[in-house]
Amino acid sequence: MEQRIREFLENRQAAHPQSLAYYLQLWDGHLSAGLANNHFILELTSGNDSKFLQRVWEMLLARHLLARGHTISSRPEGEPDFRFESAGRVVWVEAVSPGPGPDLSRDPPITGTKVPHRETLLRWTTAFAAKSKKGREYRSKGVVKPDHAYVVAIDGSQLGWFPLTHGASQRMPYVVEATFAVGPLAFRVEEESSRFLGATTTVSPAVPNRNNASVPTAVFFDASYSHVSAVIGCVPPMFSPPELPVQVAYNPLAEVPLEPGLFGRSAEEWGAQRAGSDAEWQDWDLVRLDSRNG
Repeated sequence: MEQRIREFLENRQAAHPQSLAYYLQLWDGHLSAGLANNHFILELTSGNDSKFLQRVWEMLLARHLLARGHTISSRPEGEPDFRFESAGRVVWVEAVSPGPGPDLSRDPPITGTKVPHRETLLRWTTAFAAKSKKGREYRSKGVVKPDHAYVVAIDGSQLGWFPLTHGASQRMPYVVEATFAVGPLAFRVEEESSRFLGATTTVSPAVPNRNNASVPTAVFFDASYSHVSAVIGCVPPMFSPPELPVQVAYNPLAEVPLEPGLFGRSAEEWGAQRAGSDAEWQDWDLVRLDSRNG
């Protein structure tokens, strides 16, 4: 088994010795942690780039969780990818690495073309929707118990030639735009004098897809998504250190809430606090949790 992986990586990365050393190190760590099952190996060595990158994301995520001091275990098919316990609570993590899709090229951009924020955001929302649905199935089957936390971890490294962590809002990561209805950055101008009044973040509860259908982005204000405790986002740099630069959006309506700081000392963390409500509306304030907590 180990020899098979090494031969596959040596053939795949023959022209890139530094990358080969990096992937071998990732694999050695994954294997020594007891996280490599037969299905993982078949997917990693299938020759399919998408499957390969999905498994690389799982290795990076596992290494990150281990670097955070969590004792994780790999799961058989039919269960989320990783399980660990924190403060007496079981936390399940489901990993996904979406591909670019037909409307988001991985070719070098042409000079002067716009940044494809909408297309990128749609890939984040699609990945979240798929794993949110999977989370409901895990709960209905009793795999994820009612008092267990369920977390979706999205890798954005395949989404474009220069993958980005932050979207059209400029200020907030895609995991926040995809879950808290954050829209593009807008500039305020006084109508009479045309005087610039500053920039503001807009609200966008949905984003149109290629078929002009509305894809919801206010999911963390919707109780039907309360089975998801949080979403992790990351665009791992090549040759990254064990602890990744992650962004985390915590669901304020989660059935099983999680405390900030669980996924990284330097994580960019966001949540929301209810500012007011009545029978017909709710008002929420987005909060940068890592800034608030120092």
